[in-house]
Amino acid sequence: MSKKQAYILVSLGEPRDEGEISSYIRSCFHEEEFSKQKKNWLFRLLRLGKIRKEIARYKRECEAIISFSPTYAQIMQWKDAWAQYLSAPIFCFFLHLPSTHRSFFEELKACQADEYYLFPTFPQFSYGLTGQITRCFAQHVKKELLFRFRWIKSYAGHPAFVFFYQKIIQEHMQKRSIREEELILLFSCAGVDKSLLEEGDLYESECEISYKEILKAFPYALGRLSFQNYYEIRSSPMQPSTLECCQTIAHWCEKRKKVLLVPLSFVVDGMSTLYEMDQIYLPLLKKQDFEAERASTPILCSEWPKSCLEIFKEKNFVSNQMLVLAKDKERNTEPNYEKASFL
Repeated sequence: MSKKQAYILVSLGEPRDEGEISSYIRSCFHEEEFSKQKKNWLFRLLRLGKIRKEIARYKRECEAIISFSPTYAQIMQWKDAWAQYLSAPIFCFFLHLPSTHRSFFEELKACQADEYYLFPTFPQFSYGLTGQITRCFAQHVKKELLFRFRWIKSYAGHPAFVFFYQKIIQEHMQKRSIREEELILLFSCAGVDKSLLEEGDLYESECEISYKEILKAFPYALGRLSFQNYYEIRSSPMQPSTLECCQTIAHWCEKRKKVLLVPLSFVVDGMSTLYEMDQIYLPLLKKQDFEAERASTPILCSEWPKSCLEIFKEKNFVSNQMLVLAKDKERNTEPNYEKASFL
């Protein structure tokens, strides 16, 4: 008897409209500060001020690009594309969109599949990205259901992922008639707190794998790997930062004047990527007389949803328990979904 299967696209999620900004920011800060400090009155007061500041900043960013994040719509389109090839239920989970959680968990429970295959929208594994979602599931999904989860941990160097980034760069070069010898490929990844790396997180090394594999198709281009952290929200940001690379580019550009900014750590377009790339880094590069543009992400390629299904065929899965830090497994707290979503 064949097993009933289901597929889950997982993402951090971003606000679809202004009404979701507050719950989104609060959800983000819950993960960032998760059990790191005692919740005394001073901590709560400082934290509330930080949350209000971030809400105001996010609204300004939306106004600057005259839009909200396209992440939700892009992932739902991805789901619709999968439906053309899969005869199985498909779900989408957005960690930082609390209003979607209840319906997701109810639909998941009603599905009663024998195996759930989970695919993250971030190619490189990190406890600060995929790990946040595995921890959420560990808190809110009953063990008998959780044991059926089969994760694609990462696909940082998988040929399907590498091919699409190479294709994006090649098409840009052809469209702009750019030769490799005159091109700078500045890869920019989302930053995570260095404390995660010190605890054995693989994120940095996985970003390097993606960077090196993609760059193999462009041996004469000048490549540079960097990490985003313009607002210095994290206590210990990763280096080199994309901002620093843009500020010092005149010293390492080898007289090249054409720059392609490549967002590397997501296969969909996030708000922070759109804003930091388009409103901060590109203007900074152009101010220094560089011809700079931003590359698109694989989700905008119509063939991507079908191609990423090839990753499942390798059956290189891990369980949800394998992606949760040992120190989190030892926690005795089991917050309900309302508290975990809204604090």
